[in-house]
Amino acid sequence: MRLYPWPDATVAGEVEAEELRKVAQAQWPKPWAAWGFDAADLGGPGTATLAVLEGDAVAHVERTLGRQVEWRQTGVGLREAVGRALG
Repeated sequence: MRLYPWPDATVAGEVEAEELRKVAQAQWPKPWAAWGFDAADLGGPGTATLAVLEGDAVAHVERTLGRQVEWRQTGVGLREAVGRALG
């Protein structure tokens, strides 16, 4: 899963398909925050992306899963990622 935690870091970590579904179904701690996945089939192969515009996405994912995830920096910031998506 690629994770865009607000505001400027982009990280990646390994999660199982069932864990990804659990995160997708979990209620975000701040109901007004904008967030979402890019994958239509969250259990399919490949990389799913979770973008979050408010709140600590890393803490939310780990709290939801009940475990720590080994996140690694991707070297891409949120602004650059949005620029790529819109470009």
